[in-house]
Order: sequence, then structure tokens, then C-alpha cells
Amino acid sequence: MGRIELEERSEAMKQRYFTAERFALVPNEEEFTNPGCFGKSLAEWICQEIKTLGYPEAEVIAEDFGWCVMCSRRNFLLWIGCGSILSPEAWETPEAEGPITLADITWTIFVVAEIPFFYVKSIFLRAFGRISPEVERRRLEGILEELLSDQQDITFVDEPKSAPMDIEDP
Repeated sequence: MGRIELEERSEAMKQRYFTAERFALVPNEEEFTNPGCFGKSLAEWICQEIKTLGYPEAEVIAEDFGWCVMCSRRNFLLWIGCGSILSPEAWETPEAEGPITLADITWTIFVVAEIPFFYVKSIFLRAFGRISPEVERRRLEGILEELLSDQQDITFVDEPKSAPMDIEDP
């Protein structure tokens, strides 16, 4: 007999990295995320586009890593993570020497389908093969891949090197 897990989390799509000048830095957006975590304009654009592609209830939510486009909450959570990676030079440059610019940013996205532990009915539906978050995740991933690939001003890039985190030993 199969084991029923309290939380079902799919593998996220491989993160995609790209540059694009269409996504502006929104003033004060870091107040809703963490320092250096941008992507509100990216999330808002994806949300607007996704609404016309089968996810009419999509909404943008601030997260600590950047921004989330919540596409569906039916039976499981299906969402797109939108964020930014700053160049090492941007991390090392004090704000007094100049603001962060789009040249300092690589945008990143990923798709997640998950069943939180409190979606008890969905845990059982998944265990008995009645729902498949992974199928829906892959479907959304394909829609998103096509959407981004159709944009002339989006250039896919390799995963950038990010600034090392300074962790102090106690």
C-alpha cells in the first residue's frame, strides 16, 4: 500500500534566467520582499498574460524571494516564482555610489505545484490518482516557456554567478 504524505511538493521547473529591459524596478518594492529582491513588474506582466491563457484568477503576491504569481488554489497551489539576481558588482556598490540599474539584474522564473498539509482532501485525491499537480505544473511551464520565447526583447542566459553570502561564524 502506498504512503500518503502530509505535504506533496512537485519538483519545480528548472529556473529560467533572462535579461529584458521591459521590466522596470518598481520604487520601494524591496519593502515588500528582501533587499535586492526585485521582480514586481515581471510578475505583473506574467499575471496579465497568464489571465488570458487559462488562469483568470491569477494574482500577484509579495514573497521574501521576490514575487509570486498565484495561478490557482483549486485542489493544490500552482504558482510562478518571479525574482532577480543581482550582479556581484551591484552587491558590492554602496547605494551612495549609484542605484541598482537593469544592467545589474538577471530575471528568473520557476513554476511550482504543491499540496499544503492542510489541503487534506487533496492529499487523498492525489494518493488515489484523482489529481495530478505535476501534470498541471508541466502544462503551465509549457505555456510560460512559449510566452517568454515569443518576446523579442527577452534574452535567455545561463545561470548567473551571484554574490557570495557573508555569513559570520558565532
